[in-house]
Amino acid sequence: MSNAKDIAEHGTALCAAALALVLVPASGPAIAAAAVPAATLGAIGFKIWRSNIRRTCDRASRAALEQLNKHPDFAPADLARAAALLKDAQRPVDLSPADLRQAAATEDFNDALARRLAGALAEPADHALHNILMPVFAAAIATCRQDPEFHRDLTQDLLLDAARQHGLQLQLLDRINAQTAATHHEIVNFGAKLDDIAAQSRDTLEALALRFGITEPERLPLAELRGILIDKAKDYHRLLAQVQALQDRDGRIANLKAAAEDAIRALRLDEAKQLIRDAIAVQRAERTLAALRDDAALVETEAEIALLEGEAGEALRLLAGAADSFAPFDRFEAVERRRGYLDALCEYGLRYGGIALAGAIALGRVNLDALDETTDAYMWAMCQNDIGNALAEQGRRSDGAEGAALLAEAVAAYRVALRVRTEREHPVQWAMTLENLGLAHETLAENETSPDKRAEWMRAAQCFEAAMRVYDPEHMPYNFQTASEALNRIRAKLSALS
Repeated sequence: MSNAKDIAEHGTALCAAALALVLVPASGPAIAAAAVPAATLGAIGFKIWRSNIRRTCDRASRAALEQLNKHPDFAPADLARAAALLKDAQRPVDLSPADLRQAAATEDFNDALARRLAGALAEPADHALHNILMPVFAAAIATCRQDPEFHRDLTQDLLLDAARQHGLQLQLLDRINAQTAATHHEIVNFGAKLDDIAAQSRDTLEALALRFGITEPERLPLAELRGILIDKAKDYHRLLAQVQALQDRDGRIANLKAAAEDAIRALRLDEAKQLIRDAIAVQRAERTLAALRDDAALVETEAEIALLEGEAGEALRLLAGAADSFAPFDRFEAVERRRGYLDALCEYGLRYGGIALAGAIALGRVNLDALDETTDAYMWAMCQNDIGNALAEQGRRSDGAEGAALLAEAVAAYRVALRVRTEREHPVQWAMTLENLGLAHETLAENETSPDKRAEWMRAAQCFEAAMRVYDPEHMPYNFQTASEALNRIRAKLSALS
């Protein structure tokens, strides 16, 4: 590559990074760009160049090269020095967002920024370098600024990601440590209110409910509102414990975690989500299985926040992505993760309703697609039982034909699981699956669309009777008792039909 082309490309990358600092939205963490080596700032520019902004940067580089070609009198030795300076020099480029905003206030921003960059790189008396750098920088800056794609596609996330990859520090310490007295007072107040729901006024309870994403709390009876908030308070304290338990391998993660914990305590849940996302982005610098587990712990925490806000769909998206990330490295760990997430969504769905049970079913279906009945028989059967449980719970909460169809799917899942979970080879799992199957048949019998209630109850009774062959009343008293009670309940219903 010629020196001129090197100068055009590296100069464009430097300008793209500098412009990013002033053009990117001011909200969220900012880049601490003071005294950044030219090579580092240029590397960030190339990272930006490789994103959706490629076409803009390509055009800017061509414009810069055209400016160089208009000056055939530039000495080859000076061009070589300029290329080396842009590619390899470690001279600091002192550019903070405030400096760039000052340049933006001048009559000619392009020229002001170009002079600031050239002045940072070349000695004041080195007029030859200044004469080469100025037209290159001015052309690149003008092209980027005039291109709508550059403004549209240059996002805070893109700049932060580029900065992290090249070691720039994020100005998060202010957000992490600058806790005012009012914020501390708010934290204490929220904690006290959540710890004593019964003592709060109706207005306070409704305000708390809105912070948790509960819509129209004023329509809820007072007892129901209190009950929901008591459950939310438990979720809130569990979430705090989860954040406190995160294993930090990096000081930046520790800072982000502390900030997220403070934000959760103050019920600033949007801020907590963003801080956890920042921690995830930092953690993902290393793509080993161990790092994936650390990632998953952070993503699970963000999902807990989403559930705390009543956003089960967002929690499903996060958890599904966390499990999927393990698949290329260890598909069985991916399956086990989904099984755990399925259980968590089922539990949430049973407590709060909504789409969580449907999400659990979706995770179960992904697991079945990832496994083979022959080669992964034991885990495949466990996953069939898992999805059967989720389908059965959804079926119990759905009326008419929809509920009957879900229950029929649950029955089918349990029955195929029993092809592996046999009485001879896996007696306890066999009995538990049979008990689940019996409960599904019992619910089917009670569905208004059931064509033959007696037949369904008979099937349920046969399941409970068989399970009790395994449930030893001495060593498995709870299982024996529940199966026995279910069997007596079914027999009473059958007797009432006679």
